[in-house]
Amino acid sequence: MIIDPDKCWRPRTPTITGHIDPIGKFGGRIGQASTASGRFADRVSAAGFRARHVQLAPGVLVVWDRAPWRVVSIDERPGDLWPERFETAWDQHHATWLSALVAERATGPEPQRATWNGRPVVIILADPAKPKRKPLHLCGPARHQWDVLPEHYAVCVACGELAPCRHEKANEVADRETAVSQVRMAFPADACMGCGEAIAGRQKAVAFPGPNLWRPDLPGHARFHARKDCEDWVEKYRAAWLAAGGDQLQQTQPTLDDGGTS
Repeated sequence: MIIDPDKCWRPRTPTITGHIDPIGKFGGRIGQASTASGRFADRVSAAGFRARHVQLAPGVLVVWDRAPWRVVSIDERPGDLWPERFETAWDQHHATWLSALVAERATGPEPQRATWNGRPVVIILADPAKPKRKPLHLCGPARHQWDVLPEHYAVCVACGELAPCRHEKANEVADRETAVSQVRMAFPADACMGCGEAIAGRQKAVAFPGPNLWRPDLPGHARFHARKDCEDWVEKYRAAWLAAGGDQLQQTQPTLDDGGTS
């Protein structure tokens, strides 16, 4: 599977989870363990949970946009100043509970606007490395979970981002793309441009009309196995093919492709 490094980024420094509202009880087993060793294990799990979760407060270090920030304050947004999207979300949430109540399926007490975990809160953050920098004001739902940093954390000295920074990840992606290109240059003309293995005569294939964008030195168009194992490569090639002027209507559906040229 092709992974977007930005969507999967995590700081190299280990973090714990920060919450706006007080932390609830550890959601372990239902009921109490029947043995002493089981009850001991439950207490250990609960202690581990408490160690991994913290309620945010002024002074706590959090991650925002790949950088460390220190919490200055956390304030409730006045009820008459809620942004429209929060008002809409609250109305839908409350209406859903009322519908469940009518159907005798409601669980728990009626949700309250003042304690709803989707209510807007304003959190003010300061740059710990630049005290004179203008604070950052953010507004988001109370249920948002924050990555909380320890006082000692790794940052890139060049750009100031938490490690691994965007430049480091970009270099990793570039190195991988170079390696992929080197391997792909050894693919034979009748190979799937995703996995490099031959497309057998009775195997279905997805073909893209026009020159082969990944191997312009090869005759014929680019073909891929029409199987789940190669579908990520198909999507990646389709994006490049459309960007190069390809017509979605001309792209062939999975078929017993004969590998002909176009």
